[in-house]
Amino acid sequence: MKNNRNPMYLAIQTALTAGAVLAAPAVFAQDEGEKVDLGKVTTVGSHIRATDIETAAPVFVVEREDIEKSGLTDIGDLLRQIPAAGASLNLTNNNGGDGSIRIDLRNLGSNRVLVLLNGRRWVRTLGGAADLTTIPTSVIERIEVLKDGASAIYGSDAIAGVINIVTRSDFEGVEASGYYGKSAQGDGARQQFNIATGATSDKGSIFFNAEYTKIEPISAGDREFSKDPLFATANRLGSSGTPQGRFILFSPLDGSFFNVTTQPGSNGWNTPDDPDLIPFSNDTRFNYAPDNWLTTPQERTSIFVQGKYQLSDNISMSTEALFNRRESNQLLAPQPLFFGFVFGSRPGVNLIDIGGQNPYNPFGVDIPASYIALIGRRMIEAGNRIFTQKVDTYHYGLGFDGFIDVGTGWDWSANYSLSRIDAVETNEGELNMTRITRALSNECVNDPTCVPLNLFGGEGTITPEMVDYITFEGHSLSGQKLITYKLVASTELTELPAGPLGFAIGYEKRRASGFDKPDYMIASGQTSGNQRNPTQGGYTADELFVEFNVPLIADAPMAQLLELSLAGRYSDYDAFGSTTTGKVGLRWKPIDELLVRATYSEGFRAPNIAELFGGGGDSYPELNDPCSGLAATPNEDGDLVDGYVDANGNGIWDGSDYRVDENGDTVPGGTIAETLPGCGPVLAPINTNYEQANTQIRISVGSNPNLTPEESQSFTLGLVYEPEFVDGLTVTVDYYDVSIDNVITSVSAQTILNTCARTGSTLCDRMQRAQGGSVIDVQSNGTNAAGLDVSGVDLTASYRLDTDYGLFKLIWDTSYTDDYTLRSKDFITEAHVPINFMDIDQVELTLPRVRSNLTADWSYGDWSVNYQLRYISAREERCDLVFGVFYPNDLIDRDTYPDFDWCTYVNLDANGDPVPNDGVGDNGEPLPNARTLGGTTYHDASVSYHLADYNTRFTFGVENLFDKKPPLSITAFANSFDPAYYDGVGRYYWLRVTKKF
Repeated sequence: MKNNRNPMYLAIQTALTAGAVLAAPAVFAQDEGEKVDLGKVTTVGSHIRATDIETAAPVFVVEREDIEKSGLTDIGDLLRQIPAAGASLNLTNNNGGDGSIRIDLRNLGSNRVLVLLNGRRWVRTLGGAADLTTIPTSVIERIEVLKDGASAIYGSDAIAGVINIVTRSDFEGVEASGYYGKSAQGDGARQQFNIATGATSDKGSIFFNAEYTKIEPISAGDREFSKDPLFATANRLGSSGTPQGRFILFSPLDGSFFNVTTQPGSNGWNTPDDPDLIPFSNDTRFNYAPDNWLTTPQERTSIFVQGKYQLSDNISMSTEALFNRRESNQLLAPQPLFFGFVFGSRPGVNLIDIGGQNPYNPFGVDIPASYIALIGRRMIEAGNRIFTQKVDTYHYGLGFDGFIDVGTGWDWSANYSLSRIDAVETNEGELNMTRITRALSNECVNDPTCVPLNLFGGEGTITPEMVDYITFEGHSLSGQKLITYKLVASTELTELPAGPLGFAIGYEKRRASGFDKPDYMIASGQTSGNQRNPTQGGYTADELFVEFNVPLIADAPMAQLLELSLAGRYSDYDAFGSTTTGKVGLRWKPIDELLVRATYSEGFRAPNIAELFGGGGDSYPELNDPCSGLAATPNEDGDLVDGYVDANGNGIWDGSDYRVDENGDTVPGGTIAETLPGCGPVLAPINTNYEQANTQIRISVGSNPNLTPEESQSFTLGLVYEPEFVDGLTVTVDYYDVSIDNVITSVSAQTILNTCARTGSTLCDRMQRAQGGSVIDVQSNGTNAAGLDVSGVDLTASYRLDTDYGLFKLIWDTSYTDDYTLRSKDFITEAHVPINFMDIDQVELTLPRVRSNLTADWSYGDWSVNYQLRYISAREERCDLVFGVFYPNDLIDRDTYPDFDWCTYVNLDANGDPVPNDGVGDNGEPLPNARTLGGTTYHDASVSYHLADYNTRFTFGVENLFDKKPPLSITAFANSFDPAYYDGVGRYYWLRVTKKF
């Protein structure tokens, strides 16, 4: 590198944001079409400046024009469509969503993707993921996606890759833009407006942008596939918490139970023999689906300012500031009230007495909690549950870029950034269990401040006064803050025979902190929703890093270029200690047309704030208690013989005095303690069958301050081919292999139940049972107890053809997943058991093996047309895990779903109700193990016209042109389809108008 800095170089240096990691080539096209090198820039994945933008690691770039042609208002939604993207939270996640949009690469997790804004780390949630709704779309110039591990370059979190969002710069004039879109069914409207202005001079530039976005919701009840809890099942799998109530009470007279509900239209009952009572059945369940959002609404306002200034010939300054406010909400059906001893033994939550003096008690005598197995009542009079977020994001960055004329000359950058998120969450429609307990007690009658509660009346009998007394509005606060200091210096140490030896060295310091203050009612566990404890914590990291770029051979036969890149980083965290990572990259050009590249990188992910300091809370997943349904009948020798463990570790009963051992051999039954030791304490005291009363079991989830970092090894091998005989064609093929050890995960509650049952000791200290055998709590906290192996191939082919009839561009981008294996720890053997998510025999639903986008673009004069196909390959779904799935044919729209079929069987009991599938159909034939979710292709199109006289561009587009319905899924959490990959909105029209002044 020369000591004297020419004006051209200084101009480029001024244009760069300090510390930014830019990937676009620093070239301009002359009239003759020749490219002129304007100097060296840094590329994403390195701190060393270079002239060649093709690095050893694969990079995918999304340009601003791609964003404008997509018809999407959120960069998160745009990135989720690229083939390398995996499943991540988005606006189709209603139950469990929080209004954020996150990005995942290769299904490695959103918390393993590092997001940068102009090269600076972006603030993350308590769980370690970046929320892309905090960055306005209109400020983006391009998005660079590094599909390789880069912890040695950037530190923690860059295991799956890096997303660098580069903002617009050197903007001149004023630009106003408006967007409006709506589905073909007239809902889900989106609108976005922004105004941008900027000015540049020889000394610097300034850019200002303001953006407003509003997204309207779509109700799950407004789509055929989501209007029922599970499509085409006639609500057979709806909720047992109904407006009429469900009552399972124990009779002390004969030891029996009765399971009844109030006749629809009735306003009360007096005794269990009342004619207004009917037996509870699946036909009386509550369809909660229409009361949920299919896609959630939000409203955002943002302001962004960026400035650059040349302080001297060798020093430039850049600064940026952003404010973004998001207001979003999720809508759920009215809160169901459930209590009874089948849910546990917590007084005032699960165990509630009903006083005989309660004016709505039909018996007129006290009903102790020990007589109440279950009472469920859908509190529709209280209205829907609404979860609202107001999230404010602040960001400020300051950087200096310069050159020191010492030795071979040093380029340096120093920058500081502060990012903060402040959030307020409001919960409406939840219940105060403390007041419900009092409203049902005898004490309420003589307390003028208390309003007695009527649980035994039918729909509409809970008055507004009752609702006001037992409901509350919760207000929770949370926040995250990230402060980063970074200093980088780079130079060319010496001139080697093949070129200059590039070198960079740097220091980075980060301070991350966060908190979560749930409403007092939520933290104290007095609500009908999940309890959550406060979170408070943070950590500091100090890091040193170096990089080398070593040219080995140049301009030799079969080695036009052979270059080695090396990187290393030392990271010291006050939360857990230090770690060191390294990376090696190789670039080889045997001929000018072909580049062969390879990388090997070590990576790590530090435990995030939620994992280290999370206050924890409770959850209610569906679990199978292996001790449920085991017979405890003694044989002639007095042994308990009928329980044994199947291949999945679940206790089952074969109805004989024999069992199958671990080798599959039939052996004498033995005792329960021998075959399922952890179930002995459950069965022995009562010497009878114990039946699990409810599939949803309370568990406790929380953090672990003793966690250590995840560690990864990544390998990529690829080529870039640009044949001379096809001008404008570029083909890239990259193989990747990622292995993560020490994966931070929670020990699943099902694993704890199974392991304790099989051993009688291991993990048993993490669970608790009530006296009757019911599981009332399982401690499912974080631990470093898993591994993950992922491999596959990415293929991208692009072709550009400039003709007299316009410019044609074709891009084919495909990602193929060869292996996705989770190594889950077996706590009995201490071994890691592989679970292949591409194998239907091991998972409920396989991952798509292929995702592919084909984009065709034509522009001619003032016109341009864009067409895109998005393909998701077929997946398989397990049949044998489904409880009683069936469908009446007359419920299916055969025009929309001509070949629709759930698993092609159903088992019914004597009452015609579904029963668990036993592997054999009604005809005695073996049942199929899986069904197929067919391959899905979406078509998107847009056409644009530039009205030159008014400097205005009109763009009209259609997303999901042929109104493709999502493939329906049995195992979907909600709405009968997987929102991570598929579109539930349907055909969507949009228009964008952009005016430049």
